[in-house]
Amino acid sequence: MDWTIEPMDNSHLDEVMELEKKTFPDSLWPASLFFCEVNLNPAGIYFVALKNDRVIGYAGMWLRLRQSHITTLVVDKDYRKKGVALSLIVKLLREAIKRKASHAVLEVKRSNKAAINLYKKLNFKLIGMRKNYYVEDKEDGIVMFLENLKGSKVKEMLDRFDKRHV
Repeated sequence: MDWTIEPMDNSHLDEVMELEKKTFPDSLWPASLFFCEVNLNPAGIYFVALKNDRVIGYAGMWLRLRQSHITTLVVDKDYRKKGVALSLIVKLLREAIKRKASHAVLEVKRSNKAAINLYKKLNFKLIGMRKNYYVEDKEDGIVMFLENLKGSKVKEMLDRFDKRHV
């Protein structure tokens, strides 16, 4: 890996917003929301992927009542399919386990086959659909679930990731 994963802080917010605007021009989260998530939301946990001190990706989750709800995952288009998204999700899952979460859930656009395949690779299962979930284009959201974060299957999956990325 030629990037690092670090907790998101205020120094990253301008670059996070640049990446957000490039990725979601019609539905971006406002800068104030990222500021609140990083500084004011005790349930919010956010990380950035950095290469040469530049944000190339970010991911976040809310941790409530032993549930990790992955809220966002974005990787700069120049760094996709290189393992950055996988690194960010693994970091979120490790943090969820550390904080005693029992499972993880997320929503993903039905058309986002690359993300769905990534989540399946991590043993997330499709458990439902939210009709017209995405406001900007009324696309359905696929609900995916990873159970038993402390179980042997998740541990084995995380260990395989470690062996490939040492």
